[in-house]
Amino acid sequence: MPLPTLFSAPEIRALEGGCRLCLASVGQRSNGGVGTLLSPQVSPLLEGAPEPVATRIIQIKLRDHPGDHLYVLCCYAPTAGASDAEKEES
Repeated sequence: MPLPTLFSAPEIRALEGGCRLCLASVGQRSNGGVGTLLSPQVSPLLEGAPEPVATRIIQIKLRDHPGDHLYVLCCYAPTAGASDAEKEES
């Protein structure tokens, strides 16, 4: 299923202490989207940029053993403060 064109380019931000933040935002203002924070121990295993799967799901690829990879799906669900319409959005 093709992704909507409303995603901004996925990005990886380096943070203090060797952590990395992987993001995929929705819309021009980067309002919405999903991300994951990688520890200093896991950060070196990251391969490539996060891949948006849907407006609330990204996939990251980690190197496991030589030739093997681990795929991690990161999902976002609206919080209790979100409107009912936003919670029902797919």
